[in-house]
Amino acid sequence: MNFSNSATTRLRSVATPDAMVKLFSDEASPLENVAINGPGEFKVAVASESMPWRGYWFPHSSGRLHHGIESPMAKFDRFVEGRSAFNPGTQSWEKINHAYHGTNWSGHCNGWAAASILREEPRAAWTDPFTNITFSIADQKGLMIERDYCPNLLFFGHRNRDEGPGAGDIDAAEFHHVLTYYVGQLGKPILMDKMSTSPVENRVVPAYSMKITEVSANLYDVETKLQVHEYDKKMTEDVGVAPFEERTYRYRLQTDPVGHIIKGQWHSANPDFFWVPLSPSECESKNPGVSEHWVTTIGKELKLPGW
Repeated sequence: MNFSNSATTRLRSVATPDAMVKLFSDEASPLENVAINGPGEFKVAVASESMPWRGYWFPHSSGRLHHGIESPMAKFDRFVEGRSAFNPGTQSWEKINHAYHGTNWSGHCNGWAAASILREEPRAAWTDPFTNITFSIADQKGLMIERDYCPNLLFFGHRNRDEGPGAGDIDAAEFHHVLTYYVGQLGKPILMDKMSTSPVENRVVPAYSMKITEVSANLYDVETKLQVHEYDKKMTEDVGVAPFEERTYRYRLQTDPVGHIIKGQWHSANPDFFWVPLSPSECESKNPGVSEHWVTTIGKELKLPGW
Protein backbone atom coordinates (compact mmCIF):
# COMPACT_ATOMS: atom_id res chain seq x y z
CA MET A 1 0.00 0.00 0.00
CA ASN A 2 2.91 2.41 -0.51
CA PHE A 3 1.75 5.84 -1.65
CA SER A 4 2.99 7.40 -4.83
CA ASN A 5 2.56 11.06 -5.64
CA SER A 6 3.79 13.38 -8.35
CA ALA A 7 4.51 16.17 -5.87
CA THR A 8 8.07 16.71 -4.68
CA THR A 9 8.96 14.86 -1.48
CA ARG A 10 10.76 16.72 1.28
CA LEU A 11 13.04 15.05 3.77
CA ARG A 12 15.66 16.42 6.14
CA SER A 13 18.09 14.35 8.13
CA VAL A 14 18.78 15.31 11.74
CA ALA A 15 21.36 14.41 14.33
CA THR A 16 19.02 14.02 17.31
CA PRO A 17 17.17 10.72 17.77
CA ASP A 18 14.43 11.95 20.09
CA ALA A 19 11.55 12.42 17.65
CA MET A 20 10.96 12.24 13.94
CA VAL A 21 9.09 15.55 14.08
CA LYS A 22 12.51 17.24 14.23
CA LEU A 23 13.08 16.49 10.57
CA PHE A 24 9.85 18.13 9.45
CA SER A 25 10.47 21.14 7.25
CA ASP A 26 8.22 24.17 6.91
CA GLU A 27 6.93 24.08 3.36
CA ALA A 28 4.16 25.93 1.56
CA SER A 29 1.32 23.85 0.21
CA PRO A 30 1.82 22.74 -3.42
CA LEU A 31 -1.95 22.87 -3.89
CA GLU A 32 -3.08 25.83 -5.95
CA ASN A 33 -6.38 27.15 -7.29
CA VAL A 34 -8.47 24.93 -5.03
CA ALA A 35 -12.14 25.74 -5.42
CA ILE A 36 -14.60 25.49 -2.57
CA ASN A 37 -17.14 22.69 -2.80
CA GLY A 38 -20.22 24.31 -1.41
CA PRO A 39 -22.40 25.40 0.14
CA GLY A 40 -23.70 22.05 1.34
CA GLU A 41 -22.92 19.03 3.49
CA PHE A 42 -20.38 16.39 2.52
CA LYS A 43 -19.06 13.13 3.96
CA VAL A 44 -15.91 11.39 2.75
CA ALA A 45 -13.93 8.29 3.78
CA VAL A 46 -11.07 6.37 2.23
CA ALA A 47 -11.54 2.74 1.17
CA SER A 48 -11.67 0.18 3.98
CA GLU A 49 -8.31 -1.34 2.95
CA SER A 50 -6.65 2.06 3.44
CA MET A 51 -7.79 2.51 7.04
CA PRO A 52 -5.00 2.65 9.67
CA TRP A 53 -4.37 -0.52 11.66
CA ARG A 54 -4.00 -0.92 15.39
CA GLY A 55 -0.56 -0.63 16.90
CA TYR A 56 1.33 0.31 20.04
CA TRP A 57 3.28 3.58 19.97
CA PHE A 58 6.33 2.16 21.80
CA PRO A 59 7.11 5.19 24.00
CA HIS A 60 10.79 5.66 24.76
CA SER A 61 9.95 5.45 28.46
CA SER A 62 8.77 1.84 28.07
CA GLY A 63 11.81 0.38 26.34
CA ARG A 64 9.47 -2.25 24.90
CA LEU A 65 11.24 -2.36 21.53
CA HIS A 66 14.61 -3.32 22.99
CA HIS A 67 14.29 -4.50 26.60
CA GLY A 68 15.06 -8.20 27.11
CA ILE A 69 15.91 -11.16 24.90
CA GLU A 70 12.29 -11.51 23.71
CA SER A 71 11.94 -7.89 22.61
CA PRO A 72 11.29 -7.22 18.90
CA MET A 73 14.81 -5.85 18.34
CA ALA A 74 16.53 -8.74 20.15
CA LYS A 75 14.58 -11.24 18.05
CA PHE A 76 15.31 -9.28 14.89
CA ASP A 77 19.07 -9.30 15.59
CA ARG A 78 19.04 -13.09 16.07
CA PHE A 79 16.86 -13.58 12.99
CA VAL A 80 19.14 -11.57 10.69
CA GLU A 81 22.29 -13.12 12.17
CA GLY A 82 20.86 -16.60 11.72
CA ARG A 83 20.02 -15.90 8.10
CA SER A 84 23.09 -13.88 7.10
CA ALA A 85 25.80 -14.41 9.76
CA PHE A 86 25.65 -10.64 10.40
CA ASN A 87 24.19 -9.11 13.55
CA PRO A 88 22.71 -5.66 12.72
CA GLY A 89 22.87 -4.50 16.35
CA THR A 90 19.37 -3.03 16.41
CA GLN A 91 18.80 -3.82 20.09
CA SER A 92 21.85 -1.93 21.32
CA TRP A 93 21.24 0.98 18.93
CA GLU A 94 17.65 1.32 20.11
CA LYS A 95 18.66 1.21 23.76
CA ILE A 96 21.16 4.04 23.27
CA ASN A 97 19.45 6.26 20.72
CA HIS A 98 15.79 5.90 21.66
CA ALA A 99 16.35 6.02 25.40
CA TYR A 100 13.98 7.86 27.71
CA HIS A 101 15.17 11.38 28.54
CA GLY A 102 12.24 12.62 30.62
CA THR A 103 9.92 13.63 27.76
CA ASN A 104 6.80 11.55 28.36
CA TRP A 105 5.28 12.14 24.93
CA SER A 106 8.44 11.04 23.11
CA GLY A 107 8.13 7.75 21.27
CA HIS A 108 7.19 6.10 18.00
CA CYS A 109 3.72 7.50 17.32
CA ASN A 110 5.09 8.94 14.07
CA GLY A 111 6.31 5.48 13.01
CA TRP A 112 2.97 3.90 13.88
CA ALA A 113 1.04 6.58 12.00
CA ALA A 114 3.13 6.12 8.85
CA ALA A 115 3.39 2.32 8.95
CA SER A 116 -0.33 1.87 9.63
CA ILE A 117 -1.18 3.32 6.23
CA LEU A 118 1.95 2.47 4.23
CA ARG A 119 2.03 -1.26 5.05
CA GLU A 120 -0.34 -4.20 5.18
CA GLU A 121 -1.26 -5.24 8.70
CA PRO A 122 0.30 -8.47 9.99
CA ARG A 123 -2.50 -10.60 11.38
CA ALA A 124 -0.73 -13.74 12.58
CA ALA A 125 2.43 -14.72 14.43
CA TRP A 126 5.20 -16.11 12.23
CA THR A 127 7.97 -18.56 13.03
CA ASP A 128 11.03 -18.43 10.81
CA PRO A 129 11.73 -21.99 9.61
CA PHE A 130 15.49 -21.33 9.42
CA THR A 131 16.11 -19.84 12.87
CA ASN A 132 12.96 -21.03 14.68
CA ILE A 133 12.41 -17.49 15.98
CA THR A 134 8.76 -16.50 16.40
CA PHE A 135 7.63 -12.97 15.74
CA SER A 136 4.30 -12.11 17.34
CA ILE A 137 1.91 -9.66 15.69
CA ALA A 138 3.16 -6.95 18.06
CA ASP A 139 6.80 -7.83 17.23
CA GLN A 140 6.14 -7.44 13.51
CA LYS A 141 4.31 -4.15 13.98
CA GLY A 142 7.17 -2.90 16.15
CA LEU A 143 9.63 -3.59 13.33
CA MET A 144 7.40 -1.81 10.81
CA ILE A 145 6.92 1.14 13.16
CA GLU A 146 10.68 1.54 13.61
CA ARG A 147 11.26 1.03 9.88
CA ASP A 148 8.85 3.88 9.05
CA TYR A 149 10.15 6.22 11.76
CA CYS A 150 11.11 8.77 9.10
CA PRO A 151 9.57 8.15 5.67
CA ASN A 152 9.68 10.40 2.65
CA LEU A 153 6.90 12.87 3.32
CA LEU A 154 5.02 16.02 2.47
CA PHE A 155 4.53 18.50 5.33
CA PHE A 156 1.94 21.23 5.82
CA GLY A 157 2.05 23.73 8.68
CA HIS A 158 4.72 24.40 11.27
CA ARG A 159 6.09 22.37 14.17
CA ASN A 160 5.49 24.40 17.33
CA ARG A 161 8.58 24.44 19.54
CA ASP A 162 7.39 26.35 22.60
CA GLU A 163 6.64 29.42 20.49
CA GLY A 164 3.28 30.02 22.14
CA PRO A 165 -0.25 28.78 21.35
CA GLY A 166 -1.01 28.73 17.65
CA ALA A 167 2.44 29.93 16.56
CA GLY A 168 2.78 29.09 12.88
CA ASP A 169 0.12 26.38 12.97
CA ILE A 170 -1.42 25.15 9.75
CA ASP A 171 -3.51 27.87 8.14
CA ALA A 172 -7.26 27.23 7.89
CA ALA A 173 -7.20 27.48 4.08
CA GLU A 174 -4.28 25.04 3.82
CA PHE A 175 -6.04 22.71 6.29
CA HIS A 176 -9.05 22.71 3.96
CA HIS A 177 -6.87 22.27 0.83
CA VAL A 178 -4.91 19.29 2.17
CA LEU A 179 -7.92 17.53 3.66
CA THR A 180 -10.15 17.80 0.61
CA TYR A 181 -7.33 16.97 -1.82
CA TYR A 182 -5.74 13.91 -0.19
CA VAL A 183 -8.71 12.37 1.61
CA GLY A 184 -11.48 13.77 -0.56
CA GLN A 185 -9.97 13.49 -4.05
CA LEU A 186 -7.14 10.95 -3.79
CA GLY A 187 -8.74 8.74 -1.15
CA LYS A 188 -5.54 8.64 0.93
CA PRO A 189 -5.36 9.12 4.71
CA ILE A 190 -3.38 12.04 6.07
CA LEU A 191 -1.54 12.35 9.38
CA MET A 192 -1.75 15.21 11.84
CA ASP A 193 -0.43 16.49 15.12
CA LYS A 194 -3.63 17.14 17.02
CA MET A 195 -1.79 19.39 19.50
CA SER A 196 -1.17 23.06 18.78
CA THR A 197 1.52 23.30 21.47
CA SER A 198 5.04 21.84 21.68
CA PRO A 199 4.17 18.17 22.49
CA VAL A 200 3.35 16.06 19.44
CA GLU A 201 0.46 13.58 19.21
CA ASN A 202 0.45 12.03 15.74
CA ARG A 203 -2.90 10.74 14.53
CA VAL A 204 -4.35 9.40 11.26
CA VAL A 205 -7.28 11.05 9.47
CA PRO A 206 -8.98 8.81 6.87
CA ALA A 207 -12.47 10.37 6.90
CA TYR A 208 -14.36 13.60 7.50
CA SER A 209 -17.75 15.26 7.26
CA MET A 210 -18.10 18.89 6.31
CA LYS A 211 -20.82 21.54 6.40
CA ILE A 212 -20.22 24.67 4.31
CA THR A 213 -22.48 27.69 4.80
CA GLU A 214 -22.39 30.78 2.59
CA VAL A 215 -22.12 33.90 4.76
CA SER A 216 -22.00 36.43 1.93
CA ALA A 217 -20.54 36.71 -1.54
CA ASN A 218 -17.18 34.88 -1.60
CA LEU A 219 -17.30 34.18 2.15
CA TYR A 220 -18.06 30.77 3.71
CA ASP A 221 -18.19 29.29 7.20
CA VAL A 222 -17.05 25.67 7.45
CA GLU A 223 -17.57 23.09 10.17
CA THR A 224 -15.42 20.00 9.65
CA LYS A 225 -15.57 16.86 11.75
CA LEU A 226 -12.51 14.65 11.41
CA GLN A 227 -12.41 10.91 12.13
CA VAL A 228 -9.14 10.80 14.07
CA HIS A 229 -7.51 7.40 14.69
CA GLU A 230 -5.00 6.85 17.48
CA TYR A 231 -2.47 4.24 18.56
CA ASP A 232 -3.06 1.63 21.27
CA LYS A 233 -2.01 2.65 24.75
CA LYS A 234 -0.56 -0.80 25.47
CA MET A 235 1.11 -3.53 23.45
CA THR A 236 -1.46 -6.01 22.20
CA GLU A 237 -1.97 -8.75 19.63
CA ASP A 238 -5.26 -7.20 18.54
CA VAL A 239 -5.76 -6.49 14.85
CA GLY A 240 -8.15 -4.38 12.82
CA VAL A 241 -8.82 -0.70 12.38
CA ALA A 242 -7.25 1.60 14.98
CA PRO A 243 -9.64 3.19 17.52
CA PHE A 244 -10.82 6.70 16.73
CA GLU A 245 -12.53 9.79 18.05
CA GLU A 246 -14.26 12.70 16.34
CA ARG A 247 -12.71 16.16 16.45
CA THR A 248 -14.55 19.27 15.24
CA TYR A 249 -12.89 22.29 13.62
CA ARG A 250 -14.52 25.55 12.51
CA TYR A 251 -13.11 28.17 10.17
CA ARG A 252 -14.04 30.81 7.60
CA LEU A 253 -12.86 30.77 3.98
CA GLN A 254 -12.70 33.64 1.53
CA THR A 255 -12.70 32.98 -2.21
CA ASP A 256 -12.10 34.98 -5.34
CA PRO A 257 -15.03 35.70 -7.71
CA VAL A 258 -14.64 32.30 -9.45
CA GLY A 259 -14.61 30.34 -6.18
CA HIS A 260 -10.90 29.68 -5.62
CA ILE A 261 -9.94 29.84 -1.94
CA ILE A 262 -7.58 32.72 -1.21
CA LYS A 263 -7.41 32.77 2.59
CA GLY A 264 -8.87 31.31 5.76
CA GLN A 265 -9.37 32.14 9.44
CA TRP A 266 -9.78 29.75 12.35
CA HIS A 267 -12.93 30.02 14.48
CA SER A 268 -11.98 27.15 16.79
CA ALA A 269 -8.95 25.40 18.22
CA ASN A 270 -6.81 23.93 15.47
CA PRO A 271 -4.16 21.23 14.92
CA ASP A 272 -0.45 21.96 14.58
CA PHE A 273 0.31 20.40 11.22
CA PHE A 274 -0.64 17.79 8.59
CA TRP A 275 1.80 15.40 6.95
CA VAL A 276 1.59 12.73 4.28
CA PRO A 277 3.98 9.73 4.29
CA LEU A 278 4.93 8.69 0.78
CA SER A 279 7.45 5.84 0.99
CA PRO A 280 10.07 4.28 3.31
CA SER A 281 13.29 6.20 3.74
CA GLU A 282 16.31 6.67 6.01
CA CYS A 283 17.38 9.28 8.54
CA GLU A 284 19.71 9.53 11.51
CA SER A 285 16.78 9.14 13.91
CA LYS A 286 15.76 5.73 12.55
CA ASN A 287 17.38 2.52 13.71
CA PRO A 288 19.77 1.83 10.78
CA GLY A 289 19.78 -1.93 11.28
CA VAL A 290 16.05 -2.27 10.62
CA SER A 291 16.43 -2.62 6.88
CA GLU A 292 13.65 -2.70 4.32
CA HIS A 293 15.01 -6.01 3.00
CA TRP A 294 14.53 -7.97 6.22
CA VAL A 295 11.24 -6.32 7.20
CA THR A 296 9.91 -7.07 3.72
CA THR A 297 11.21 -10.64 3.96
CA ILE A 298 8.96 -11.24 6.96
CA GLY A 299 6.00 -9.72 5.09
CA LYS A 300 6.65 -11.97 2.10
CA GLU A 301 6.92 -15.07 4.27
CA LEU A 302 3.54 -14.19 5.78
CA LYS A 303 2.19 -13.67 2.26
CA LEU A 304 0.80 -10.25 3.14
CA PRO A 305 -1.16 -8.76 0.22
CA GLY A 306 1.01 -6.59 -1.99
CA TRP A 307 4.34 -7.87 -0.62
